[in-house]
Amino acid sequence: MQFDIVLRDEVKGLMAIIEIKASRDPWSAEEAAEYRSSLLASLPVRPRYFLLLTPEQGYLWMQDDAIAPPAPPRLSFPMAPIVTGYFDRSGRERPSRPEFESLVFRWLLGLVSRVADGQETGGRETEDLLAACGFIDDIQGSLVLPEAAA
Repeated sequence: MQFDIVLRDEVKGLMAIIEIKASRDPWSAEEAAEYRSSLLASLPVRPRYFLLLTPEQGYLWMQDDAIAPPAPPRLSFPMAPIVTGYFDRSGRERPSRPEFESLVFRWLLGLVSRVADGQETGGRETEDLLAACGFIDDIQGSLVLPEAAA
């Protein structure tokens, strides 16, 4: 099964699966939970983290969050600061799917190397929320693999 982006650590293995949704309609936490549940139900290995990202909102689950019944996201966070930091609007309200995938990929590349270079990669509030649950520390040094199998 292919995923939009996979974070993999050479020692720790599968760190995160990131699914990107750039449709016109925002996703609710319930819709995101159902989607995650259906996607992960058949996987033999569960990632430490699962993220579903839209231009408006991000949702994060951890490895021990239930699949059935679908657990609500452990964390819900704003993506607007990230989009603003990486997207040249050029008169448009939202990025296309390829543009959103590209900016998420660049943001994740910054996150996995942040401790090494000490740089912030976008929305401070969003990154503070992700750091508080351990996500940013856990993914340090991971490979960011687009359209990869888990």
